[in-house]
Amino acid sequence: SFASTIQTGSSAAVQKASDTGARQQISRHGMAWRIDKDISGFPVRRSDEAKARYLAKGVWRNETLTDIARVRVQEDPGRLLLVEGEHRLTRGFAWDQARRLAAFFLSRGLKPGDVVSFQLPNWVEAAVVALAARMCGLIINPVTPIYREAELGYILADCGSKLIFTPGVFRKWDYLAVVEKVRGAAPSLKDVVAVRAGDVGGGALRWEEILDREPAELADLPKVDPAALMMAMYTAGTTSKPKGVLHSHQTFGNTAHRMIDAWKITEDDVFFMPSPLTHITGAFWSFDMPWICGASNVLKDVWAPEQGIDAIDGRDGGGVAR
Repeated sequence: SFASTIQTGSSAAVQKASDTGARQQISRHGMAWRIDKDISGFPVRRSDEAKARYLAKGVWRNETLTDIARVRVQEDPGRLLLVEGEHRLTRGFAWDQARRLAAFFLSRGLKPGDVVSFQLPNWVEAAVVALAARMCGLIINPVTPIYREAELGYILADCGSKLIFTPGVFRKWDYLAVVEKVRGAAPSLKDVVAVRAGDVGGGALRWEEILDREPAELADLPKVDPAALMMAMYTAGTTSKPKGVLHSHQTFGNTAHRMIDAWKITEDDVFFMPSPLTHITGAFWSFDMPWICGASNVLKDVWAPEQGIDAIDGRDGGGVAR
């Protein structure tokens, strides 16, 4: 499922492909592969033979999450996607919020292939960011909330992030202050959006402020290639600098579909998700799975055993997770 991605690293975890660089040929599984350049400028491993084979088998699909969500919201706009404490995110509300956020992205001049980061806890807003970014063909860069100045500054600079969503203060940590400290090391970063924050300074924008606009018209959104990259997620960097792992719409979607098929998940199921949305497991189960299979997901932003048991037992708006 990772056949069109490439994990790159050393001095730069995700390097922009050279416009004049040779396209490296690779032979793997009896197919010819090449190092190509994505619309973002990131290097990716591609194969025309693999593309034809995977599409024919249904492993990859010529669709993005936006295509799926557009159908699902028409089918049942009131269906619940995510539960997080007192917050409820339905298909209809998520679709509306994502279109408003997409309008904001367009207003800031973001174009397909640009990177937007979010260092958010398990909050429903992260799912809105993930959907809106895909509406615009942007690459999402989830950053785990435990990262501090060194990791955050490195990641933002390395992937060339243009914008970051961050809490104000969460669990006694001032995330906005940290972003301001690292901005000098991340020259591509133009905008900072504070989520669930009070007064903000330093030129940061508030979540409520950027969504106070008309939703983007679907006709105004760019055409997005399902083979294009949609995620740059970094490893923990335990032995060296964190490395950026790239996912396309097709590779990420394939993994979600395979989990649904393997576990026979239906719209009657409810997930319990204490795993961070900024890790691959949390991202799969919270951004894509509820849209694809119709199941709901119960999020926890701070782990507490008693509250976790309440969520699993259905006393927190959810039900028993599979």
